[in-house]
Amino acid sequence: MNKPAKLAAEPLRRAETVLGGGPAENVLSGLFDLRFRKVLTTRLMPLAYSLVLVLVVAFTGFRTAAAFESSTGEGLIWLLVLDPAIIVGTLAVTRIVLEFVLAIFGLLSYLERTTESVFAIVGHTDEIVGNTDNIADQTAGLPRIPLTRSLRTLRESMQEGIDRAATPRTAPVAAGRMR
Repeated sequence: MNKPAKLAAEPLRRAETVLGGGPAENVLSGLFDLRFRKVLTTRLMPLAYSLVLVLVVAFTGFRTAAAFESSTGEGLIWLLVLDPAIIVGTLAVTRIVLEFVLAIFGLLSYLERTTESVFAIVGHTDEIVGNTDNIADQTAGLPRIPLTRSLRTLRESMQEGIDRAATPRTAPVAAGRMR
């Protein structure tokens, strides 16, 4: 029983690491972890999102400046219409992709917790089988009730109740009302 508990503790530690529960100062050392013992994806998501934000704003800024050099009208179109659309669209797509990756890692964490639960149950299934065998042995000498006769009796009594409920009852007629 000790072995399943040890096996179950490891996925829990890994799940905490996957979802960012471990120390954040090891991000730089984790980048050079060639065996991939540490999962850094979730810790790097804010950095990746910030980098995309800076790059898209820089791109649109340079593109708008170039458009203003060409003509004021083109520059205003870039500044008021195209820049916001490009920034919002790029950030939306980036956010969707990063949240999808986060959902995958959340699923990994959930599967690891489920594995932990399975390992915790493994030692107890033999006890359950043993208990059911004991119940079968203990009830072996009890008298058996013929089930078919009991079901027939139950069915007949139910039918009698249905028949009684279905028969119409006649109410006594008041003497003064009948003409």
